[in-house]
Amino acid sequence: MKNHHDATPLWWKYCRLQVLVLIMILLSSCSLDNNNTGVMGQAAGNNNMNSMNFQQMMQHAQNLLMNAHQLKQSSNNGNRSEYEIGTAIQNAKQAFWASIQKYDGKSVQLLQAAMQGYLQCFALEGDVAMGFVSIAEAMFRQGDHLQAKNFLVQGLQVNPKHEAGLNLAKMMGLSNVSEVLDDERDKQNRVFRKASSSGSNSSTPRYRTNLPPEACSNANECAKVVTNTGNNSDPLENGWDASAHKLYQTQLSQIKSLPTMQVSFPVRNQGQQKNVFNGFTVSELGWWDRINEGTWESETLDVFDQYVSPDTTVVDFGAWIGPTIFYTAQIAKRVIAIEADPHAFASLERNLALNAGQAWSSKVTLESVCVSTPNDTGVMTMKSADAGNSCSSLGENVEWACGGVKEEWQVRCYTLPYLFAQRGITIDPRSPVFIKVDIESYECALIPSFYDWLVGEKFLPTIFVSFHPQITLCDEEQLRGVMKVLKLYEHVSCEAGKRPLKLSPTNSFGDFQEQLIANGCFQSSEYSDFVLNGRAGDPSWLKQFL
Repeated sequence: MKNHHDATPLWWKYCRLQVLVLIMILLSSCSLDNNNTGVMGQAAGNNNMNSMNFQQMMQHAQNLLMNAHQLKQSSNNGNRSEYEIGTAIQNAKQAFWASIQKYDGKSVQLLQAAMQGYLQCFALEGDVAMGFVSIAEAMFRQGDHLQAKNFLVQGLQVNPKHEAGLNLAKMMGLSNVSEVLDDERDKQNRVFRKASSSGSNSSTPRYRTNLPPEACSNANECAKVVTNTGNNSDPLENGWDASAHKLYQTQLSQIKSLPTMQVSFPVRNQGQQKNVFNGFTVSELGWWDRINEGTWESETLDVFDQYVSPDTTVVDFGAWIGPTIFYTAQIAKRVIAIEADPHAFASLERNLALNAGQAWSSKVTLESVCVSTPNDTGVMTMKSADAGNSCSSLGENVEWACGGVKEEWQVRCYTLPYLFAQRGITIDPRSPVFIKVDIESYECALIPSFYDWLVGEKFLPTIFVSFHPQITLCDEEQLRGVMKVLKLYEHVSCEAGKRPLKLSPTNSFGDFQEQLIANGCFQSSEYSDFVLNGRAGDPSWLKQFL
């Protein structure tokens, strides 16, 4: 789940945590010379904002950015002049830079958002490379040549012929820019080759041989290794070690001693219909008050209302303690709930058992396994800062995402096509499939692995995937893999379906990045929820179902 994360932009893909720390130190303490000719220096001063604190300044800057975005959109109708739009963008730049200078050391996420907002202003002008170059210039003038080079390289990777970037490269003494860019690509490729897909088991090579049967990557492969397709109602083997069993038993014992409480989702509109949900019973944890109050992730529920119908099979991972399961099970035909955190699984299992008398509860199948890439199938190590806190993952960046790692356990992983074959799940317009993916930093490894499966399917499942801040640390090959999967779909949008992207087979990787930036797809955790729906194109075979 994503209750506590803010997301970071995709185009910050080569920045590492140490870069962020250096930015914090540099930008919170520096005071640029008023004679600085760089864009950052131009945006620095505004006496009207001096009385605001960091949080107030950020809100002000975000409002200005939204205004600039709206003016830019309305310019398509000829209602706004270029001067008016340019002034609005410059005001937003100025406010974001001023907010960075006011950073109070309390919220890294807000500082990240300030940097994102500043770069988004350049994206609105169609020149995000200039944003990176201007940051590089500011760092160079402050004497931090290493980080200046890092940001300059990012700008030139967006646009290798960027004039200001090439001029700054000369100023910095980088005579052969092409060689610098090649060196950076080689460095990333070396890291890519050395790293495991999940980063969880450093001894596991990126590409394994002799993969187990559960590593099948598409429907045809899985049909050969799953002989009892759809007939096996037993849970998949979870491969838990002693640590996992201890976490499960401890939580199960504790949660059984808690009193229960009644929870009800609010009445919601779905077109001309209203989804009215039965109340349900859970072990009393303070978190469930959010459901009763109607304050929990309305955007997530909106997506369920739009794409889950009485004919839909829902596959939900990670299911956590059950809020999404107890919602979709009251609409869908069938729900497969997957949760690999044994602490959270104990709560999920207990909460479902408390509702055994509800008609919808029989639709739910629980699995205490993980879904992985083919390379990560078998028993893997999952990590968490605090088991059960909705931030457990196979992902290599879980330590950053969750504030450190305090607990680890072993769990068996399967590919999604294997699970589909095992459970007899097929995809066609009469039996739609909805997949929810919320796996705390592992998305960049997993989503690209879906390509070999989905490219051979006539009808695609709707996928609702929550990306997270760690996407900035994904390597370029993974990000290109994400783009390949997105291109299979007719409709792709971020902000839980509200911000459509225009992808086509001819879109380059740069085009893809520019669209994500322009749409602010990683401005916050809510914006980074992507919905993928409908196969691209208009295949003739679809008519037989209509």
